[in-house]
Amino acid sequence: MSFEFRHLVMALGIVCLLLVGIGLSRSQQMVSANNNILTLHSPPFSGTRRTVTVSSTSFLDDEAGITAYVNVSQTIRLDYVESAFRVVEIQTEDYLIGSVSVPGYDIEYDAHVYVHESGWLVAYYLPTDPVSKIFDWRDRRLSPTLLENVLIKVANEDGITLPEVSYYDFRYPNATHMLWVKKNSGTFQIDIPSSFEFYERSWVLGAYGYAGMNVSYVLDGDTLADFGGYGWQCKRGTLTEEQLRPDLMHTFEVSVDYADNFSALVLVYREPDETP
Repeated sequence: MSFEFRHLVMALGIVCLLLVGIGLSRSQQMVSANNNILTLHSPPFSGTRRTVTVSSTSFLDDEAGITAYVNVSQTIRLDYVESAFRVVEIQTEDYLIGSVSVPGYDIEYDAHVYVHESGWLVAYYLPTDPVSKIFDWRDRRLSPTLLENVLIKVANEDGITLPEVSYYDFRYPNATHMLWVKKNSGTFQIDIPSSFEFYERSWVLGAYGYAGMNVSYVLDGDTLADFGGYGWQCKRGTLTEEQLRPDLMHTFEVSVDYADNFSALVLVYREPDETP
């Protein structure tokens, strides 16, 4: 992870000035804005870099967007894990493909799941879904993601403890990292460097509201989402390059009244001089 991007995010009111001497032409202001940086790893059975022969996974190159996957290093009993599926679309002696509900969420959040008896578990959303869909906004947390919760659910049906999960986005094979910035209220600023190649800029705003709820997510004075009323509500979307231009300081503001809410920005990118 480059020093430049680790010092990308600034929260207003707590500012630390650093003089950066690793290829930077200017100093940057930074502190934590409740963010995580995750390295993306291509699965060994995807694209032209196949090191594992699992021919039934070739459909993922065209059908999958943001993806969570893991190998549990043991045989998976398909007749056990089948009970976790809401719908089974394909069933063979070796693998299952279908949809699995996310605990606590409506059917629109169902994840597409691939299970191979050799130990592979893969959960993904479609290419039309923004990366920000993976966040557990009802429990107001970045991790585990909804996709990871689905993998846990499937693994539990066979009594399997899930090891560490990896992430990849089949739409962006050259992407190397994701940055997640969580800010449930208040303001944060971000300046993304033009030396990075950005593939997706997406966001999510979710809340459980009470009478009089008023929640909004604002970028540089323009409202991306807002809602009132009461009960569970969520909106998500993507940003254009024009909305979040590189080498400019952008301000996000989250306003909350009478609600428990969650908001996050996610950037999918490739660092310079890095082989994907």
